[in-house]
Amino acid sequence: MGHADALAGKIEKGLCRKLLSKDSRQLMAMRWLREWGFSTSSALERLCLSKDDLPRMRRNRLIESKLIDISLTSNSRQRQMRIVFLSSRGRKELSRGSGKSYYLPPREPGSTLRHHNYLAQIAAISWIEKIWPKQEMRTSVSLLGAGHIRHKSVVKVFQHLDSWVPDFYMKDARTDESYFIELERASTIDRVLKSNRAETRALKENRYVEKVADAELARFCLKIEHLSTLGRVQIVYANSAARRRAQAYFESVVSSGIPKCYLERGRWRVVPDMFYDWSGEMDNIEWLNFCDLGVSDLLPSAKTSPRRTPGHDSRGSAP
Repeated sequence: MGHADALAGKIEKGLCRKLLSKDSRQLMAMRWLREWGFSTSSALERLCLSKDDLPRMRRNRLIESKLIDISLTSNSRQRQMRIVFLSSRGRKELSRGSGKSYYLPPREPGSTLRHHNYLAQIAAISWIEKIWPKQEMRTSVSLLGAGHIRHKSVVKVFQHLDSWVPDFYMKDARTDESYFIELERASTIDRVLKSNRAETRALKENRYVEKVADAELARFCLKIEHLSTLGRVQIVYANSAARRRAQAYFESVVSSGIPKCYLERGRWRVVPDMFYDWSGEMDNIEWLNFCDLGVSDLLPSAKTSPRRTPGHDSRGSAP
């Protein structure tokens, strides 16, 4: 029995994966890095790569790496993690022959959304593994992040989103089904409840507090409503308590009517006593927390505490 026969036997028994070709794996990984701006070795290996691919991409100067701090929730302790991102050469290789309007992420991952984006991408990986368990099935799937959807090169393609931009968008060309991910690292519902408590205290003290959170909640409900009519929506929370509160509050809002909003001086405000009737598809909405995703191995280790030195995020060797 040759090596090919032995490998085929292992794949059939589920002992190992059937991988795409080397070039296809590399292209899929580079496109993933384009959508998110960065990733980790473990995430890319779950998605498409073999153990040998990242060192080879590093030798070919397609990727770089550095250490960053990641916080799983807005108030949790930060954990250190090594990420990979496209180098200048990798960016040029990916955009070769695509023209000036081709979408590319920032040259280095920005600090503003890195916590949110990493949690969103591992939620996406979990869903991809469930819907398209085999790598060859993923070749027909379009994977786009929020930054790409907003880019001028594709804005006309996504007019059906009606200006609502999900955190991640997946579409299967074979079935024409769409999938959307919304990550609520800092829950919109919790912000509303916090705002309501602040307003109650202010009324007792005869102080005025402007309620902007209600408009934010209404916009969130309208966004989920529209996306649910286009495909399946997965809303992911950092913990189960936040998810339960959010789901219960969301369902109560849509059952009683979504407040109507208007834009004034760059800020959304609620129109008093005016409501929209819910017209979305509740069956297309799935509420989850990270415990449900089976991605604990992709989260930064709690045993590793971030170093507080000026060079803690400097570029290092490949993961």
